[in-house]
Amino acid sequence: MEKKVAKEEKGILKFLRERLIDKRGLIISEIKNSKPSDYSLLESYGELMEYVSLKGDKNTFDILLSILKKYFVSKEGYLYWRVNRVTLKPEKTTALVDSLRILHGLILAYEKFRDERYLESAKFIANGILKYNTFGDKFVDSYDGNIEKRIFRISLFYLDLDKIKKISQYFADFKRYYQSSKNLLENSIKPDLFFFPKEYDYLSQRYIFPKEINMLEQVLTALNMENKLYLEKFIDFVNMELNKNRRIFIRYDLKSNKLSDTEDPTIYFLLLRLYKKFDYRDVENIIHITKRFNLTYGLGDEINKDYFAFTQLEVLLTLGILESGL
Repeated sequence: MEKKVAKEEKGILKFLRERLIDKRGLIISEIKNSKPSDYSLLESYGELMEYVSLKGDKNTFDILLSILKKYFVSKEGYLYWRVNRVTLKPEKTTALVDSLRILHGLILAYEKFRDERYLESAKFIANGILKYNTFGDKFVDSYDGNIEKRIFRISLFYLDLDKIKKISQYFADFKRYYQSSKNLLENSIKPDLFFFPKEYDYLSQRYIFPKEINMLEQVLTALNMENKLYLEKFIDFVNMELNKNRRIFIRYDLKSNKLSDTEDPTIYFLLLRLYKKFDYRDVENIIHITKRFNLTYGLGDEINKDYFAFTQLEVLLTLGILESGL
């Protein structure tokens, strides 16, 4: 790799190689009770492709891209969101968030390595997103290839404005989707609530709040924002929880009462990214909490032997982003 890999990153990479990548190079989505899942998720490739681009590792990027093309590309032109590792049968559905991440990863790699093949692949994926993951001038969550229909809603945590803006610099058709996504995010704020809605339903034309607030989705939605003015209530809640409990739980109700005593290290590392992005002065509190987690190998439930690829890869990506100064 071009850049130095920190000790913490080495531990996670070692765990990925030894426990979460099979003989075909497919990334295992999770280990549950020591048993590997049968599935490999597209999101894992997007996360790792972004990370190795940051690190200047073209060889690994090319390997990941070849696996992606072999197993995750449909003949119709969209990307499968997951593949069964045992049968190699794909699930004929595409998820916007995963496809955007792959597209963004290809653009990052092109800017890093100046390999025109990456732009060619990016154009193919961009066309697939525009064909299958849009409704008018707006993005939709997914397209189901089995019934050949779109899902007429959008999850707010899918709308990463930074990624969409970068993509629109290369593919001008994305500019209007960037603007509509920005509008959907900014209009979602409810001044009497700490939390963001989960999604927007195009048919009923309203924002939807779930009964249980998922904090991972909340932090991702916050990261998607471009202006910290839209984060004031949410950041107030996070700081209040950290001052009161020294931790953030996975689930809350709309009144901000916890519904779980469970934590997820992914949340803290994403919060670290968020606090760095918007230069919040309380970032040291987040850094202190992340140091509770042992990064010398895998992150997960060591008692029950439960590990998620998403956790390993988001923590790895956070470390890479912070090291690169982005």
